[in-house]
Amino acid sequence: GYEKSRLDFNDPDKQINKEELEEKINLLVEDNHNVTSEVIESSILEEKPELVRTMSVKPPQVDGKIRLIRICGQGEPLINKRLGAYVKYLHESNVAEKIELITNGSLISKRVKPLAEALKWIRVSMAGGDRSSYHAVQGLDHFDRVLHNISLLREESSTPNIGIRILVTKQNIDSLLNISGRLDKLDINYLQLAPDQYTN
Repeated sequence: GYEKSRLDFNDPDKQINKEELEEKINLLVEDNHNVTSEVIESSILEEKPELVRTMSVKPPQVDGKIRLIRICGQGEPLINKRLGAYVKYLHESNVAEKIELITNGSLISKRVKPLAEALKWIRVSMAGGDRSSYHAVQGLDHFDRVLHNISLLREESSTPNIGIRILVTKQNIDSLLNISGRLDKLDINYLQLAPDQYTN
């Protein structure tokens, strides 16, 4: 249901590590992805069997209807544990003149070395100018972690052009002066303030 759901796995050829799986799911939750639900007629399932990704388990039907969940949009690229390897491969293969990345910054520390070596440009999206405003906008207590991760990136290499973009809202506008002193110490290349076009 909407309040509580269950995941079932049936793959005899693969050992499923419960702790690793839980960590990955919690990262998805923590990253605040755009999650939507939609109800479809169960007859669509017969027309499009590829919607079901499991071999032996069909989704539950209620009154001839099935609920779909989508996790999409505004996702954090660093949640992909192989991203560092991808970036390194692209860099070493000379596939592109420059490799750029937009991130919320919370997972930089786990991929810092390949990112620092390969990226020409990285933009970190921040939700506020201090810890409380960041939490008020983002709903997460990651402000200090993000700034620490940016410092790790800069310590690893002076190459990437590092920028910070803050979406200015009523909740964080008074905090923006607070961040200027901290950014000087991080040796970032630019700070961009973007107006909030989505709320009144």
